[in-house]
Amino acid sequence: MGLRTAVSTRAGPELLEFAAVTFRENLSRASRVPLELMKEYGYDAHHGLPQATFRRLKNLGFSDDLATELINNPYLGQWIERGQHIAMHVDGYNKMWDEFLKGLEGRNLSPSEVTARILHFMETDVVQRYGQYGMTKPPFAP
Repeated sequence: MGLRTAVSTRAGPELLEFAAVTFRENLSRASRVPLELMKEYGYDAHHGLPQATFRRLKNLGFSDDLATELINNPYLGQWIERGQHIAMHVDGYNKMWDEFLKGLEGRNLSPSEVTARILHFMETDVVQRYGQYGMTKPPFAP
């Protein structure tokens, strides 16, 4: 499933409601990689769009539900080795997103337009800096 299609996918029969408390389980189900295996190998469930962006999304006109759903969409998440995950955040992953979203404020963009720009940012800037976006599986995964 492509990233643009994935973002519009709502929780289906296999997935739970998109929320912070269900993100890991949904990523496990969507990637078809057992959560226990990820824990055993030291991988974290990484939100492609950080949870810390919730307030910025609200400032950009997203409802609580829409912001929560976008942030916790498992198709925008990745399984990342714990050390790499920590390093990304030390390197300023959340700050990068905060600056990007702050730059969209005051432009009177609809949530749909903001989402399109978020996806473009993931596909370009995030890939250039971190080499990945969207749901990925570790090399050992079935």
